[in-house]
Amino acid sequence: MKHAYWERVVYYSTKGLKAIAIVFVVAIVTYIVFPYREGYLATNYKVPITIYDRNGMVLMEITGDKKGLSQYVDMKGVPSEFIELLLFSEDRNFYHHWGISIKGIARSLYQNLKEMRIVSGGSTITQQLIKSKKEIIHNTVISKLAEIIEAIRLECHFSKQEILQAYLNEIYLGNNIYGFEKAALVYFDKHLSQCDLLEQAFLISMVKAPEKYNPYQNPDTIVKLARMLLDRASQSYLKLTPMQKDAYRNKKIHLQYSENNVCAPLFCLYALSKARELFPNKDITKIYTTLDAPLYKDILAIVRNSLSILKDKNALHASMVIIDNKTMEIIAMIGSIDFFDYGKGQIDATLIKKQAASTMKPFAYALALDKGIFHTSSILPDVYTQFYSKVGNYIPKNFSQSYHGPVRLAKALGCSYNIPAVYVTSKIGIVPFYNFLRSIGFDSINRSPSFYGLGMVLGNAEVTLMELANAYTIFPRGGIYSQANAIQKVVDASGKEYVVSPRKGITVLKPSTCYLISHILSEYKYKVEAFGLHSAIHFPFPFAAKTGTSKDFKDNFVAGYNSKITCAAWVGNLYNETLDNLPAVSGAGIVLKNVLVNLWDKGFSFENFTNAEKEIKSIKICLLSGLPATSWCPQTEYELYALYNLPKGLCNWHSHGKTTVPAEYAGWAAKKHYNVSQKSDIRIVFPKNGAAFKIDTTIRKSLQAIPLRVASTQKEIWWFVDGHCIGKGCEIVWQLQQGNHVICAQADKHKDYVNIVVLE
Repeated sequence: MKHAYWERVVYYSTKGLKAIAIVFVVAIVTYIVFPYREGYLATNYKVPITIYDRNGMVLMEITGDKKGLSQYVDMKGVPSEFIELLLFSEDRNFYHHWGISIKGIARSLYQNLKEMRIVSGGSTITQQLIKSKKEIIHNTVISKLAEIIEAIRLECHFSKQEILQAYLNEIYLGNNIYGFEKAALVYFDKHLSQCDLLEQAFLISMVKAPEKYNPYQNPDTIVKLARMLLDRASQSYLKLTPMQKDAYRNKKIHLQYSENNVCAPLFCLYALSKARELFPNKDITKIYTTLDAPLYKDILAIVRNSLSILKDKNALHASMVIIDNKTMEIIAMIGSIDFFDYGKGQIDATLIKKQAASTMKPFAYALALDKGIFHTSSILPDVYTQFYSKVGNYIPKNFSQSYHGPVRLAKALGCSYNIPAVYVTSKIGIVPFYNFLRSIGFDSINRSPSFYGLGMVLGNAEVTLMELANAYTIFPRGGIYSQANAIQKVVDASGKEYVVSPRKGITVLKPSTCYLISHILSEYKYKVEAFGLHSAIHFPFPFAAKTGTSKDFKDNFVAGYNSKITCAAWVGNLYNETLDNLPAVSGAGIVLKNVLVNLWDKGFSFENFTNAEKEIKSIKICLLSGLPATSWCPQTEYELYALYNLPKGLCNWHSHGKTTVPAEYAGWAAKKHYNVSQKSDIRIVFPKNGAAFKIDTTIRKSLQAIPLRVASTQKEIWWFVDGHCIGKGCEIVWQLQQGNHVICAQADKHKDYVNIVVLE
């Protein structure tokens, strides 16, 4: 019985497998005979998209479906000897097979089994074309089977000439180049029809591994392969005289190392993507961009030269964006200094997310001024400070690892001190600051405000250089934000033009606020204490600039503007390596200064920043207290203010030749030999009276605490909550408890109280 049972199992299993095999074969045959859409091999490259600069100069021609360089060539314009050499190298039985080579597959199967990995594909020209069109990068068993089926299908529906025509224009030849015609133009600065035998063999030898055999990295290797190919061909079908053989054996290849046939390729790819976003259903054939090609070329040369000086600091890459403030058009955009660099040249660094560091600070100061939270000479504490957060205390430090005591707002921004910037942001609030950054185009900041915390002002949120440049335009534009544009118009296949209108702007800041920020960032007196007299951001013309150095010297940023243009630059290393102790002022700052000085030398106008005189007032202040000066103040200068936000009272830090500062600056005052205010021997600094806190039910209660901080000249401070002693010290941590609480700080006979509420 058991024997009969297993016979039935085998019988029905065999029938089932046969049925599956029949269905599988029928499905494959049905797929093979199913026709392609009309023009499958031709339409994508016969009508290339031509991209122009703002003056009508051709920047690049690009295929419709490839994000790379290409130029269509008809079979009639290709030398017959090139076709013969190509077929000899890649597919000798091209005219005699149905898309696949049984010998080639058998040979590659043997080699792969021998190496126990895929080392050979045995692909025909038809299969290579399929790989290119399907963008197959890595061979697998499944992808190889699909490639074989697709190759047979292609041969069923198209002639050999059509397949070869497509192959000549589709094949990838390194450095983002598609097709032999464009490769000849880029590498040799000549058409394919003008190439000699060695140059033709050179291009054909790149087909097997275009990235490995990059001509800009391994030219000698490819020349050697090209000569070997010609040697094999001469022993087979190619009849050469001894003189011709000597010619290609001794001839040198002269590669073109400049972008002779393409200008601003990464910008062109960016403009193409934007055109497709704006006109997704249009058959675009021409794109007229906002780029100024001569300006781009000048700036590219300057950036390259500047970066060559910084290479010993491991600064290998740079990028830059320049925007016309009036039209909001991108007039220059350098994504990389060498598009044909095999390593990282085709990565657009203007669109990569990086931590922009201190270049984010002006946005916080601007928001604080705009809301009237502070004025330009408000005193900010640059002392050891802990800021409470849900995940623990945040203790920022300055770049110099030192403290500067009481600092005026304008000086704190100019010198780029970290602690005052965090203090300002804490007064604004994390959520309002986050919302403001989002409103001025920082779409990359897309996590919750609590994820970034107060560190947003120090640039811990990753943004792109394009976003940074775009956001900085709000200052020269009087507080109006609008998205920068790369396109003026496009033309479709029918010749119809579509003009891109300027985007409508939104008001995000008052004009007076923007003028004050511009004044601070352009007046070097606010920066000299931190950056010295001979800094790269000390310009001989009006220009507001702010630098930023990310943690561990990974990235350099600088952003700046005058009334006409806004410019942002990045210097760094796309291999994710740190720079060799290179601060932004000595890296990206140098790049920016060299570009601006070049523009200045060529007559570019750098005008003074203008303001509505009725909105700004100048007041003589004390440099230490930031308050309107009295006759007792030893150092004074005039400061600018918005009329709605003026300092109140007079300086009370100087009197009868003595200097007395508030108690929270006691440590700093001791080094300066200043007196400390005795009006109140004890004052609770945090929390403020009337403050409200909320317990987050998603976080363990043991992790939810706030610092209790006091300013006092006394050494021994005792803390009480609702009459119960909870500890002693100038600063302690208290775990939140629901309810209304009275907090008391006591030192000898002196006490200070605050009332707070904790919600749940």
